[in-house]
Amino acid sequence: MKIFATSVAIQLRSGGNLADMIDRVAWVVRERMRLHRRARVLTAEAQMSKWVLLGLPTGMFVLLNVINPEYMDPFYNTFLGQIMMGVAVAMLMCGAWVMSWMAKLKY
Repeated sequence: MKIFATSVAIQLRSGGNLADMIDRVAWVVRERMRLHRRARVLTAEAQMSKWVLLGLPTGMFVLLNVINPEYMDPFYNTFLGQIMMGVAVAMLMCGAWVMSWMAKLKY
């Protein structure tokens, strides 16, 4: 509506074809709406990628604990294993933050 009002005000001052101006304003509004929808789709795609990339290592960790708990014992019983698990969790959180930051729209 703001674009239309501005266009009509300019049209009144300068003159010209009002119908042509309204067609151009309608085209601009449709393009902006199309670009907004495309941006929302790409943002949703990035968010879905984030959840998949966070869920795969977590799911694999849980699956390995269920299938063969003895295989995962070094992660729980050794100091180095506990450090590795802490680093892995920190890296997953950092990756989630970066992907969320990249997916934000600024316009």
